[in-house]
Amino acid sequence: DETTEMKNEYWKFVVTEPAFSASLWTKIISVISNQVIIQPSSKSPYDRQMADWVKECLMRSSGGLRKIGQEIFYHGLVRGNVLCEPKWKVKKAKKWEHLFPHGYWTLKDFVAKDPKDYRLEEDGFRNLTGVWSARTNQWFPMSYFVFWANRPIYGNQAGTSEARSIRRAATLLKLAHTYRGIYLEQFGLPILKGTYTR
Repeated sequence: DETTEMKNEYWKFVVTEPAFSASLWTKIISVISNQVIIQPSSKSPYDRQMADWVKECLMRSSGGLRKIGQEIFYHGLVRGNVLCEPKWKVKKAKKWEHLFPHGYWTLKDFVAKDPKDYRLEEDGFRNLTGVWSARTNQWFPMSYFVFWANRPIYGNQAGTSEARSIRRAATLLKLAHTYRGIYLEQFGLPILKGTYTR
């Protein structure tokens, strides 16, 4: 099983290994660049307006849908799971005054949370029931957040990191660079430099 220490190492792989970083971002960009279509629940004019309103709320958030996808997939694919906090604000718009004359709640931003700042609470069946803040020791319900696990095995909310498959290769590459440096230090230094006259 993946340990917390292993998942912390995965971040180093993403930063230091260009081949993995390039393939990871290729996968993410191919998903978040797709067009999002929100279908109304029925053909009534009201449901069509509500579908347009939901799409506009998502598109007009900070960074739009691409940032939402980036926050979820980048952190979730590397660590195996991600906890994101949607931030809200009250907005008024003439376009939607007939539906919301006093304004409406809309998405302001969407931010992934650092795993060091929280602890997930589970029941006996590994179902998530809440989130404990590591900073303030406060408990929050899961309805406050968006949680996603990548390829969970038997419903395990820890998920599976995409960097797990390159852990062996990245570790060997790191060792090869380390021993190469030791070899150069022992046999490649000091550099002999000489001069001669004709």
